[in-house]
Amino acid sequence: MQTVKIEMIHDLVCSWCVIGYQHINSALTDLGLEADFEFLPHELNPGMGPAGMEIEAYFRAVHGWSKQKHLDYRDRLIQSVDSAGASIDFRYRTHYFNTHLAHRLLAEAQAEGLARPLHKALLKAYHTKGFNISEAEVLKNIGETLGLSAQAINRAINPGQKSEHYNRARKRRLKFSTPSVPAWVVNETDFVIGSNSVAYFRAYFEKLLKKAS
Repeated sequence: MQTVKIEMIHDLVCSWCVIGYQHINSALTDLGLEADFEFLPHELNPGMGPAGMEIEAYFRAVHGWSKQKHLDYRDRLIQSVDSAGASIDFRYRTHYFNTHLAHRLLAEAQAEGLARPLHKALLKAYHTKGFNISEAEVLKNIGETLGLSAQAINRAINPGQKSEHYNRARKRRLKFSTPSVPAWVVNETDFVIGSNSVAYFRAYFEKLLKKAS
């Protein structure tokens, strides 16, 4: 089975990143392709405090949206989530959070071969359970459950400690200009922006395979 390398530029609290990840994986499955995923950090709310911010209040403060505009957007978002077969429970996912420590943990997990299971666990914790993934204790528990080493967890959740793996991932991410996320670097050089659709990604990979043959 052929394998493609995919670097996903994303934020863990981004709904469209969840949708895009589901779309690209569905396309890969349809074509019988394996993917070697790496996750590059894009922090949507780097200045957000530890308590996070209620999502409707966020859109009102940051984008000037009315309550109705937010509700209309959420209805469209729910339709997209359902169509993609993704998992977001809006009863519990009520806040946006700072994701700096979570990205550090993901970079450490990448070095230990646990990036995909950790990514899955972080998405579940936030998008279906509403956990505050900016909290060090929440991240520690998730990391320990997956078997991440104590050293890696400590480097990730203590910002005062240097994380070479996170610094390397951040440096790699900064090589690409992304007006929005998700974005995808395929086989080191190809660059795709957006959550797109399964059909879009399927056609893209078919073209990529034909070009490589």
